[in-house]
Amino acid sequence: MNSLKRNRRIRSQSSAAPARAVRLPRRCVSIVLPAYNEAHTLKRTLPRLVRWRAVREVIVVANGCTDDTEAIARRAGARLISLPQPCGHDVGRALGARVARGRYILFLDADIVWSPEELQPFVLALHNGADVALNHYPRRQGGWFHHPTAVAKRTLNLLLHRPDLGAASFTTVPHAITARALNAIGWEHLAVPPVAHARAILAGLRVRAAHHINVSSRNPRQGRHPRRTKALILGDHLQAIAYLIAQRGVRGGFPDGDRRRDLIPAMKDGHERASGEDDGAARMASPAMSIAIVIPAHNESQTVADVVHAARNAGAECVCVIENGSRDATAAAAAAAGAQVECYPQRVGHDVGRAIGVTHVADAACAIFLDADFAIHPRDIHAFGDAIANGADVALNRLESYLPLSRQTDPVSTVKRMLNLALGQKHLGIASLTAIPHALSQRALREIPQSDLAVPPRAMVTAVLRGLTITAPHAVDVVQPNRYRARIHSPRFGAPLAQMILGDHVEALAVLFEHRGERAGFPQTRDLGVLQSTAAQCVAEPQRRMRRQGQRWRNVRRQVSTMRRQSR
Repeated sequence: MNSLKRNRRIRSQSSAAPARAVRLPRRCVSIVLPAYNEAHTLKRTLPRLVRWRAVREVIVVANGCTDDTEAIARRAGARLISLPQPCGHDVGRALGARVARGRYILFLDADIVWSPEELQPFVLALHNGADVALNHYPRRQGGWFHHPTAVAKRTLNLLLHRPDLGAASFTTVPHAITARALNAIGWEHLAVPPVAHARAILAGLRVRAAHHINVSSRNPRQGRHPRRTKALILGDHLQAIAYLIAQRGVRGGFPDGDRRRDLIPAMKDGHERASGEDDGAARMASPAMSIAIVIPAHNESQTVADVVHAARNAGAECVCVIENGSRDATAAAAAAAGAQVECYPQRVGHDVGRAIGVTHVADAACAIFLDADFAIHPRDIHAFGDAIANGADVALNRLESYLPLSRQTDPVSTVKRMLNLALGQKHLGIASLTAIPHALSQRALREIPQSDLAVPPRAMVTAVLRGLTITAPHAVDVVQPNRYRARIHSPRFGAPLAQMILGDHVEALAVLFEHRGERAGFPQTRDLGVLQSTAAQCVAEPQRRMRRQGQRWRNVRRQVSTMRRQSR
């Protein structure tokens, strides 16, 4: 409860109007400017920044420059860190932060011309109590909000319980941190900005989206090597999620809902069946059957008969209803409609009914999964069977056809898209095993463990890792007819269903990390080895300079003392 109140307080601070004008202390800001052949823009930017009264120092990290960048930095009076060759994105920020001496540290890119007026809100946010001040970019209204890198940023903020930050991130400049925040994060982690972002929030620092600057319209490098940069940023965010899992567990601290996962292996052993069932009924499907349909049901007596009729009209040779914990006549209605019914006295929880149902249709050439709360036209059901017959192993509902892009920004759609990006399945969009209808081939039924089917995103990862063919062949609108249940859908009650689905996707990513590493196979193109060696040199050089300066002053004092003695 305390954490919820704290998050609400932070959200209200983030969305509040800008603070009234405050005169910043003199010489409190260190500006870090990584640069790679940016002489043209530095010539215009550095004089403005050096004259800003709040600035203590401007640190230019020349990242393997071959133009006049270093000479311009020296002439402007900036501190210069010179790297002999390019070390990759964001390494310069970490090295600059390592030697920064200001109370506040402001990170910029050298390829954009900045003015103190637009940067002041970030420093003011720190002066008014924030530990981290981020650029509130991209915003929901802009096209960049739907870019894969923005999806990754939004996903990380959702999993860190900071949806108020939107797509704000350490990846985007400008952003500013306090010296205290730098100590809590660790300067070396700034080389992978999303990891620094996750460390800041998990450490309890006050992180705010302080101000909005549209950097894409001012960035001349925006179009260079977009694929390489996108892959790097996606890998960075996956690495940050891996860090979150290491800190909070395999579901990232999200609930598992009311799932009874223990019933799945029990079914394999033939235990916990409904009373009166004989042992031969454990598998309802015959080897010759082509299409079987699984329908979990809980208190759906009003709709389950229509769902079963639609399934039978679609050509299903077996319709298996997993009735669990119902207090109405769901089982009787399903049986009267011609379904084979498996009854459980207690609720088995979300998606567990699907996993149990696989036990009864394991011999089917195609298993299609539906929900019992609304009927789908037989033609739509049959389309998924056709996809399996045409060679697909997994056939998903192409939800994007019914949801415009503006409606794909909810937490569930966001994490679905992010998982597909992480799996290299961008073409699937927000299609997912979480949504019905979907279908599995005989091969998929063999390859995907039943326990994974109880957590649909985890089953999705397994399908990709096992080399199954996944398509989204057909679109069915399941959003409109889906019954709204305030207790599980409403934010007023904590939106427990959405929270469980977020946890499902974290669990799925944990499986992916186990097989492909903490970046899920995405490249790490930075030379991170340079951090320690160069940082030691950067710290040692000012110390040597101070010692030389101290020695000069001692020599001057000796000379003055000698002259005074001689004058007497």
